[in-house]
Amino acid sequence: MCIRDREDTDLIKCGEFFQLLCQLIDIYYKEKEGMKEKDKIFDSVELVRKIVRALKGYFFSEGQYMEMLLIGFIATIKRILNHEPSLKTAVSLEEGLLEELFANCLFPSKSNFAKQK
Repeated sequence: MCIRDREDTDLIKCGEFFQLLCQLIDIYYKEKEGMKEKDKIFDSVELVRKIVRALKGYFFSEGQYMEMLLIGFIATIKRILNHEPSLKTAVSLEEGLLEELFANCLFPSKSNFAKQK
């Protein structure tokens, strides 16, 4: 297997991981209706906060693998927010998600880019 094939395989696996994670989130919310508080699998607020913190602490450089990670993180947050719209304001204001995405992930300034290197 050449390096290029391995990179393509890793990209596919990364994409599949996030697709599976989003499907599990959908299943969880479908089943959550009848669950008792003690049986709930995860705290959605804390999961979103952890993902946002991970985004803040992560250096995204150009490249397909980095883009796939960023897309996967955003898709996961989006999936949770689709199920719990009340979290949108909290996530965007308290955690600074939108600012982080625009200022550091999607359109980093030269000074931000230099700091991350």
